[in-house]
Parts: sequence; structure tokens; C-alpha cells
Amino acid sequence: MHRPFATLRVTPEVTYLNRTIAGLRVTREKPKYWGSKTQFSSTGREAMRKLVLLFLLVPAFAWAQAPEAPIMKADRDFNAATQQRRLDGWMEFMADDVVSDRKPPLVGKEAMRAAMMKQWSNPDFHLAWEPTKGEMFPDGSMGYTTGRWTRTSKDDSGKTVELHGNYLTVWKKQADGSYKVAWDGGAVDPKPAPKTGEKK
Repeated sequence: MHRPFATLRVTPEVTYLNRTIAGLRVTREKPKYWGSKTQFSSTGREAMRKLVLLFLLVPAFAWAQAPEAPIMKADRDFNAATQQRRLDGWMEFMADDVVSDRKPPLVGKEAMRAAMMKQWSNPDFHLAWEPTKGEMFPDGSMGYTTGRWTRTSKDDSGKTVELHGNYLTVWKKQADGSYKVAWDGGAVDPKPAPKTGEKK
């Protein structure tokens, strides 16, 4: 069953930003008349320019260097493709040897497609998700994403049923540099406990 901001990392740019702030020097002359302004030394003006530039660039550097960024993007692209093309979009992101955590487990793309064909052919069935966390192996070969999913369908009486849950997806880097789903599984949220005096 299936499916925001980058954490600022201690990068060289962040370290340099801290040093720039520490080295910023401002001198104030004794006011000679009302309205006199603070005067910056040449060193202070240069430091200020660097400070402004770094405030603009550091978030970009921190995001670009986040190792999990490729698989977080892959997971969001996976969801977008599924919303647009349903089963075909879903299958586009499956590795050839994908394993789905079912009983019994599904192994391989063909088994996955065959098992999900009926579910996805139902126009009342919808599945969407959003990753909330990801981690990557140091060598970039594999990683995982986890997040929340929402599934809607209709029961036999025509009533809309909505379920929510958590998921975990393992991603494996392919020969072309893309990431595909190697393992996928999830669990539905437990039903809330009945209130006192309420029938189960």
C-alpha cells in the first residue's frame, strides 16, 4: 500500500557565513549634527556584501547537497505519474525485480501488474501519497523514502471509503542513473478505539 523542507547542513558555505558575520565591523563616529548616520569601514562594507550573497546562496547549496534529494524527487514524480496514468504510471517506476510486501509477496513487474490490474481498473479507486523523509546509502546506490498515503474507493453500497496509512519504499539506482522501486510496503492506520458505551 502506498503514499517539507531541506534541513540546513553544516557545509563550508555555512561555516564561511558564520565567520563573515563574526568579522563584520561597524564603526560609529561621534554625531556632529542631528541625523548623522552609522559609517561602515571598507572591510565592513565588503563583509556586508558577502553576507547578503551568502544568505541567498546557502539554502541552495544545502538543498543541492542533500543526499536524499534524488529519491525524494523520484517518489514525488512516482505519485504524479500515478495520478496522471494510474497503473501505467505506477508500473513506470517499478524495478524489474521489485518486491511488494503482500501476503504472499509479489515478486517482479509482471506479478505486480497482474495483481493490481483489477484494483486500478476501478474508476472509483484512487491512491495518493507524499514522502516526508528519505535516507540514502553513502555510495548513492540505494535509499528509502517514507511518508503518508491516502486511498479512496467505494463499498458495495456506493459509499465512499477513505483509508490512510504509512508507507516505506526502497529505491535502487539503475544503470541509466534513475531510481526505481526495489521494495514497497505499508500499513493502514488502526481504527480509533470506540468511545465509552459505543458499540464496536
